[in-house]
Amino acid sequence: MTSLSCSRFLALLLSGLTFLSVGSAAPAQAPAAASDKPLKVGVSAGPYGDVPREAARLSVRQGIKAEIIEFTDWNQPNAALQAGDIETSVLDVAENPKKLQIVETDAAQLPRSLDDVAAAFVTSNYAYLAGLDLNTGLVSEPAAEEAKPYFTRVFAAREDRKDDPRIKTFIEIYRSQPMKDFTLAKFKGSILPAW
Repeated sequence: MTSLSCSRFLALLLSGLTFLSVGSAAPAQAPAAASDKPLKVGVSAGPYGDVPREAARLSVRQGIKAEIIEFTDWNQPNAALQAGDIETSVLDVAENPKKLQIVETDAAQLPRSLDDVAAAFVTSNYAYLAGLDLNTGLVSEPAAEEAKPYFTRVFAAREDRKDDPRIKTFIEIYRSQPMKDFTLAKFKGSILPAW
């Protein structure tokens, strides 16, 4: 792999992709009928699932029961979202106007794929586990303020579910101050709230 920083690569990658972000400025109230059914949220397994789990716990106060479904393969949430098995996930490519060739690969396999691709975005947890030197990446995962344009988690929903008030309320809870406090306390700086 050439000497391109991970952040620069990610910036280049994101400039060629558009993500569907679902959000709302004012708190949404879940209708009674929808609140009877759990909101199924697809997440990556491990630490990245801990934050949505805490948001699910807090969402009960707003009358929303959220069921967090963990996936060990980053490709699975997209398929589950499209199949209607989950209502939202934490990342989905909606458009690719630059026609970048994106090869979906299991996150744990990304370090091994570096010889076979022009670039790969390997998060620090997988880079560390694979024995990669975190100081030699083309780009490092930056601090929270620097990360906002690139590393903020984006919630994705199918077009027919993007206006579901349960999803909007869950996202508001996820991006709240109590969630920032939870993330900072639990991960002690290794995962930062960039929202």
